[in-house]
Amino acid sequence: MPFALDRLHATWLIAAPEADMKSQKSTSVPTVIAGRKPSVLIVEARFYDDIADELLMGAKTVLGLSGVQMTVITVPGALEIPAVIGMAIRAAYETDEPVVYDGYVALGCVIRGETGHYDVVAGESNRALMDMAARDGLAIGNGILTVENREQALARARTSEMNKGGGAAQACLEMIAIQRRFGIDALPMGPQDMIEPGFLEEMLAQTAPPPRKGSSLPGFTASERKPKARR
Repeated sequence: MPFALDRLHATWLIAAPEADMKSQKSTSVPTVIAGRKPSVLIVEARFYDDIADELLMGAKTVLGLSGVQMTVITVPGALEIPAVIGMAIRAAYETDEPVVYDGYVALGCVIRGETGHYDVVAGESNRALMDMAARDGLAIGNGILTVENREQALARARTSEMNKGGGAAQACLEMIAIQRRFGIDALPMGPQDMIEPGFLEEMLAQTAPPPRKGSSLPGFTASERKPKARR
């Protein structure tokens, strides 16, 4: 079986792909994920369709074998991937029926061209993903290829070769497992978690000067609140 639920200890046994499968190379040993079955969001950049097809096939195969729930969203390019992950997190806080993802898989390809645009796209997309992972504790599998030419990209994307899409999915699953070992919830800390209700009001009440005579506002008299007449 590709996965199994240990009902006694409530853990998901996430199996890595078989090493002898022709369409999928083994990327890791089985991953044990405690708790409920994970839900993963794949965000794929479809700038190069043939490369994107291979990356997505690899990621979906690993997640499918693992039995996790998955959702795929397509964006124009690698720079849009972190933005969509941010939108998914924001939606989890602001919508009435939120969908909370346990992990994220970023898939894309950036090939060096004649200008410095390559450095911007490659650097900024990866920096944003790393910021989310380190700052917010997100379980992210980064499968954005940064290569010199199409030959390098295809060699890394193909499921029959390096299979970086599958590797990114497996990394995501392993990070979810580590996340749960630390007892971290899938949803990162939001504004409502940082400040308790009534905290700001209490702090203002403690620090504001007492109201002066004839004033309903702290620290000011009625005459001081009136604008001065121009001379």
